[in-house]
Amino acid sequence: MLLQISTGIKVRLFRNSNGNYVWIDLGGFGYGNKLFDVGTLFFSTNCSGEEMIIHLYHCDKATALRFWDGFKDIYFPNMSNEEVNKLMMPYAAMTALMFANMSHHYPE
Repeated sequence: MLLQISTGIKVRLFRNSNGNYVWIDLGGFGYGNKLFDVGTLFFSTNCSGEEMIIHLYHCDKATALRFWDGFKDIYFPNMSNEEVNKLMMPYAAMTALMFANMSHHYPE
């Protein structure tokens, strides 16, 4: 079951997970160019570790990668995996920088 709620600022989703509702915050999405959003999804599913994926999406990495594969095939129907990966890497790098800045883990 998926319930969508509009807060007037961003759209948040509730997902019924084993009888429990979990909050999925989409606050990091919606920066104008759709490739920033897709790059965030690419980073989160392809470049993140299992623990982060479970924390963000409430599923394991294998499930997140299957989601990405299905999404990628629909969103980029005429591109190979290599072409999509090459296109997404700069946006994934920007996402990594954004997350690092948000977490305030700066080198000393």
